[in-house]
Amino acid sequence: MTKTLAFDVYGTLIDTQGVTQLLENWIGNKAWHFSQTWLNKQLEYSYRRGVVDHYQPFTQCALDALEYACKVHQMALSSHQKNMLMQEYLSLSAFPDVLPALEQLSKAGIHMLAFSNGEQSNLRMLLEQAGLSHYFQKVISCEDVGCLMPSSKVYQHLIEQMAIANNQAWLISSHSFDVTGATNVGINSVWVQRNRLNTSMDWNCFPNLTVGNLLELPLIISNA
Repeated sequence: MTKTLAFDVYGTLIDTQGVTQLLENWIGNKAWHFSQTWLNKQLEYSYRRGVVDHYQPFTQCALDALEYACKVHQMALSSHQKNMLMQEYLSLSAFPDVLPALEQLSKAGIHMLAFSNGEQSNLRMLLEQAGLSHYFQKVISCEDVGCLMPSSKVYQHLIEQMAIANNQAWLISSHSFDVTGATNVGINSVWVQRNRLNTSMDWNCFPNLTVGNLLELPLIISNA
């Protein structure tokens, strides 16, 4: 049977640090710390809402986190600047390893899906802008089930959309909690450890495989 890979989007395919460049125009050398606070808080807010099944669109999580970052760093960004930052999310670039890795997997006949907390319309626009959309047979959004990762409902929905035996289904993600959620419903997982300082044990994460970047994926998937 042909393996099917579901790729997390934000932080796995798409480099969310791209927002830092825009922030630098406004707050200079404070931009990196501001963006770290913002991005980490987005994950926290979405995670909390996923755990308790209290759905809010991922865009709302991002907006709430942006307000939090402004307060913590005492930055009075205007409404226009905040809107520009949110729009930036629709045109972020992929990590350098993504395009060549997806090309290799596509040539090998691997079925691929995009999977994310993000809303359908935003995901499709983002993947199109990044030049990745044609690699994916489906775009699966948590919006479709009104839950956020790591709710088990999200991963059950993923299995249904994959329409394939669990042992042929793989989730590829740089987020430890995402790997844990997939593992809990029997999906194979690859943890993309983009930051070597991160440890998989932070979330009791036990992936089937670990890679440093996606260029390692074609070989290990073909042998898995």
